Amino acid sequence: MVLFDKDITFWLPDTDDYAGGNISTNRVIDNVLHNLYPALPEDKAVEGTTAECRLIFIKNESETTKSGKIITWIENNSNNPKVKFFFGIGAAGANAAEIRLPTPYMLPPNVVFHDFASKPTVPQIIKLEPKQYIGIWFNCQVQPETPAANDVTFKFSVDVERVPEADPGTDIECPAGQILDPTTGNCVPFQFCPDGWIYNPITRQCMLDPDDPGNQPPPDPDCPAGQHKNAQGICVPNDPIPDPDCPAGQHKNASGVCVPDVVNPPPTGTILNRRFGAGGDWDCNSDTDRSFATFKQFLTTTTTNVQTNPLSWLLALGDMSYGSTQSCWINKAQATMGQLFPTLIKCIIGNHDDTEDGSAQKRADIINRFGMPSEGYYAFTVENIRFIMMDTQKPHGTGSAQYNFTVQQLQAASTDPNIDWIFVTYHKPSVTSRGNDHGALSSMFIYHPLFDQYGVDFVLAGHNHNSEVTKMCKFPSGNNNPVPVNEGTIIGNVHVYQGGTKGTIYMVLGGCGRNADTTDADDAYMMHVEQDFAVGIFDLLNNGQTMKFQLVNSAAKETRYTLEVRK
Repeated sequence: MVLFDKDITFWLPDTDDYAGGNISTNRVIDNVLHNLYPALPEDKAVEGTTAECRLIFIKNESETTKSGKIITWIENNSNNPKVKFFFGIGAAGANAAEIRLPTPYMLPPNVVFHDFASKPTVPQIIKLEPKQYIGIWFNCQVQPETPAANDVTFKFSVDVERVPEADPGTDIECPAGQILDPTTGNCVPFQFCPDGWIYNPITRQCMLDPDDPGNQPPPDPDCPAGQHKNAQGICVPNDPIPDPDCPAGQHKNASGVCVPDVVNPPPTGTILNRRFGAGGDWDCNSDTDRSFATFKQFLTTTTTNVQTNPLSWLLALGDMSYGSTQSCWINKAQATMGQLFPTLIKCIIGNHDDTEDGSAQKRADIINRFGMPSEGYYAFTVENIRFIMMDTQKPHGTGSAQYNFTVQQLQAASTDPNIDWIFVTYHKPSVTSRGNDHGALSSMFIYHPLFDQYGVDFVLAGHNHNSEVTKMCKFPSGNNNPVPVNEGTIIGNVHVYQGGTKGTIYMVLGGCGRNADTTDADDAYMMHVEQDFAVGIFDLLNNGQTMKFQLVNSAAKETRYTLEVRK
């Protein structure tokens, strides 16, 4: 095999929905097993299936155009006669954007799959511009009654012949509205999305074109006009067109006003009991495993009927990994969280997930793997709860884009008759015990009066490796220290808030695996502190009018503290 040079790499990105981990650091190594597919479930092997698609990228790491002839084929298709592998050249080439498949077993649109048994004579790729990607998709077809096997292999071969490099001054620069097609070397209109799909500049992914009549979901009698049920059975808006005049996560309505993409589901008269988890500062060790096991025990991670047994969701409060990559944490989440992975794991970015104590790649891995907007802040609604997810690693001062977004979300949630609960999450806490190792993030103090003004119920953070729960608090004008306004009542083993002055409960839930920090329960505004590893479990009860919280020790699987807020 002759490679272009070390600047051309084959990359299996953690950021993709269907694979993770580097294939090689700077050149392909022959005869190396890369574990592209996990073990196929036994029921799938018995029934026969087309396994979910997997994706790798060929990438030009350099700053100059690379010319060459790349030929790909499957030389040895499979060592199991009942299993066959196919591959196809994908659509990436602008912003490394590949189609996100609506379902895991769907083949990507407009990708032709091959099973060449011998080397083709015509190159499939001849030129890559600086930093350009092109994707190669794989899929695996399994015949019915296939015996279980853990060592099914195939050999994907790549032959790369380098052409003398062009003078960097003659690199092709495509006109506005065009990109370089790496399979032809020509400039083509900027349309790498298949027909019926459009490019979303916010997510950098192809999305179904909402103006294409063939893409409109059928009307649902349970949803208002312009909405349909998602996989969780919740009414959500049909995909809006991104508008460059609106902030991320918003689009123009019929009156030309920027409004949030997410529209709250209409009241149904009865709100189901729902449960979700929250925790941060995970690491990748045995305590991390116990935290995931606790969430799996307490949350609904699989269901066959979302109407009668809806799935839970998990708020991951940052600092997922303390290593050089996110692979270990992502793999643990995927192995444990069942149907919650990845769309119902709602992440925020911590300092170890970003360049402060991590890397830009670690940030991208979380954002892309879990479908977050690139800004790192967003909001979503479940039942009558509005979640506003902030990013303390990005500018958040007065007048910043994130500040304006948060104020808009608070205003909208506080005036929405369908919203009874407002949660705000961010990684670095603005309220913590005075004895805590890290202390409070003073730059977030500007939000405390807003939380008071708009009636925020809970603020969740991580960063400190312990668990803390305040009493119901407010911040009098000019005061950066929380003042308890409602002590609640202890009924049995439950701390109950019902009636009285409304305030905000601040929590630090950073006990999911990283070594513990100190804490202090002596502060007048603190209700409960915990230095052991623990996770947070929330229950929406009583037709959506009660929020119950349990702090569960992940080693003993026992509840250490319980509170209820009753409207």
